[in-house]
Amino acid sequence: MFIKIDCTLFNPRQQENYNFQKISSCLADYGFNCLRLTDDWEGADFIAYHVDGSTILKVQLKGRAGFYKKYEGKQIYIAFQEDGDTYLYPHDELLQQWLNLGKIAGTDSWEDKGEFHYPRLTKDLKAVLLPYKLR
Repeated sequence: MFIKIDCTLFNPRQQENYNFQKISSCLADYGFNCLRLTDDWEGADFIAYHVDGSTILKVQLKGRAGFYKKYEGKQIYIAFQEDGDTYLYPHDELLQQWLNLGKIAGTDSWEDKGEFHYPRLTKDLKAVLLPYKLR
């Protein structure tokens, strides 16, 4: 009755909806209820509320790991998937670690465009992201 489809054939909006559903499902296992926003609010694509009643995360969906000057100071979490694994990391905290390691400062992408992202996780980035890997 149901036939799985190839999500690589989705247009960008369909891909974002798909990513939201997959990441929301993962976060549900950790006690979060996710609410999709129709308009980016303070940089967030969705809000994740925890069952503890006090934890609220502003989450930006991405197709891959990256750092962005436009999210600095906004208490944003970045969520993405790679190779079936889901990651959710506090943007500013990891950005500071990455800058301190000298990984992106001075690059044209960071200095001129205000962003730096990775097509695939590097060994170093994978190690830094390990505590933020959900499944």
